[in-house]
Amino acid sequence: MRILAVACTIALASIPVWADVIHLNAGGEVKGDRIVKMGDGWDVYEGGKKIQHVMLDNVRSIELTPRGNPADDAAGKLGSLRRSVEALPDIKMVIDRYEKFIEQNRGQAIAEDAKKDLALWKDRLAKGLVKVGGKWITAEEKSQMQEKSLAVADQARDLLKQNKLKEAEAQVDIALAGDPANASSLYMKGLILYRQDKVPQARQAFEKVKEAMPDHGPTLNNLAVILWRQNQQIGALNYYYQAMQAMPGNKELLNNVAEALNALPDKDKSGVVPQKVYKLWTEQDNQLQQQLMPMGWYRWGGTWVDRATYEKLQAAEKEVKDKITKLETEFADAQAKVTTIDAQIQANRDAMVYMERSRYAQDAQGRMVSYPLPPQYWDYDRANRRLDVQRQEAIATLDKLRAQAQAVRGNVPVPKFTGVQTVVGVEGTPAIVPAPGTVKPVTPVGGVGVTGASTEVKGVEVVPAATPTPTPTPGNLLEEVGGKKGEKPLKY
Repeated sequence: MRILAVACTIALASIPVWADVIHLNAGGEVKGDRIVKMGDGWDVYEGGKKIQHVMLDNVRSIELTPRGNPADDAAGKLGSLRRSVEALPDIKMVIDRYEKFIEQNRGQAIAEDAKKDLALWKDRLAKGLVKVGGKWITAEEKSQMQEKSLAVADQARDLLKQNKLKEAEAQVDIALAGDPANASSLYMKGLILYRQDKVPQARQAFEKVKEAMPDHGPTLNNLAVILWRQNQQIGALNYYYQAMQAMPGNKELLNNVAEALNALPDKDKSGVVPQKVYKLWTEQDNQLQQQLMPMGWYRWGGTWVDRATYEKLQAAEKEVKDKITKLETEFADAQAKVTTIDAQIQANRDAMVYMERSRYAQDAQGRMVSYPLPPQYWDYDRANRRLDVQRQEAIATLDKLRAQAQAVRGNVPVPKFTGVQTVVGVEGTPAIVPAPGTVKPVTPVGGVGVTGASTEVKGVEVVPAATPTPTPTPGNLLEEVGGKKGEKPLKY
């Protein structure tokens, strides 16, 4: 029994005891599990019961000891480390963190557990494991997963072409589960989200494609369209500029840029970015016109029409311009009449005010007296009443002319601008060629005359690089109604 008691004493002595301590002015101390401020002093608790109340005047200092077991704290740190490395994409980064942790906790039991983890990570590094979808797999397994994802993505592409969004989304999600960085699947995910009117989520998907393929023209175009919808016009123009550099001469892209430049508020058109975009657009669109005119296509605002339609539209536009010119003349006459009437009314009012002030004077005794207003005062009053009626008639004429001008402008069969900017659809999906252990992206080329591609790429529409035959250049086709020949396509 004595041996057992000694053993228990030694065991208890080895267990750290945690307690709060009050150091007294008279010397000595009071310990407890918990100390609580209460009234004129401190209550000391032990085992959940109050054991003593110490007056405030008797307290020299209070020592609060930490709670918990140090071993538990160390285990918590290791658990935190394990959770933090789960998000790291590189095994070398994981190993580096573990080595620092072991160094900081050298000599502690927890360091031995960390060394076991470190050995596991070094083994993964030796085997060449890579992270895909939160799992560490071999390069061969990654290649197999990517090939399967590509096959699924190809099915999703066909479903998108058939406008089967729900079925396509399911296939895209499967492809992304196997290969989260698959640019082809991410692009289609962005298209699906955009068509579901989930614009912010679509933007995130396209931004991931851009990270993988910075020069992918369709993605840059689609980001520009999305930013424009989010009222970030200058940001959208920056993306359009990058898209024109990535796929120069692309017809649909240039149509979008034309719509954007036309819709840009006048106060922003003189900025650095709009001017830069306008200059590059003008250069590429002039080249595109020279290529498409021999094929019978002509620029009409933000779109293209055939020669017969173009000639009809030009005739209709000329008729509209002639009518607008006549209405502008009538409008100027009506506006001048309003200005003249306003001047006459003001002159009459000034004369009437003068007469009103002049009717007061002093009599022989120095008293202030008022005299009757002269007959001319009432003549001016009657004249102003007549002029006011004429003014109202002139204002009504101006309103009528404005309405007529608006109706006349709407007589052009095909408006030059629709205000709509369109995303590049499934035809712009990046083509990905799988290789053993890697995936090599191939960007659809939107430029003019690019040949020699080793893989067939289903990209956005491009214009073949053919040397155009000399053809008279038509007048600028983006000029506003009422513009003159030789003006810039967009007025800045």
